[in-house]
Amino acid sequence: MPKEKTQCEMKDLTEMIYRFVAANNQNVCFVGSFMAFKPICDECLEKGADPVKENASKMFAYGDKETLRILINELRDMIEDEADEEDFVSV
Repeated sequence: MPKEKTQCEMKDLTEMIYRFVAANNQNVCFVGSFMAFKPICDECLEKGADPVKENASKMFAYGDKETLRILINELRDMIEDEADEEDFVSV
């Protein structure tokens, strides 16, 4: 089965991250994740179907492990603090 190509917008995001790293002489640290969802029925979800759209999701981490841990912990705290009454976060 041929492997599908990464969504072009994901390629653009990846390229911008590489440019950010290069522009800052690799003296950066970041954590990020992008995930796109496909339309899927509730019955399909109950049967265990994966709602994540293939080739449109990616996780990124760059930097030393201890700094990445600090960033992840700060992000977790921010998510807890910024969640609205429906537990949606946009910061």
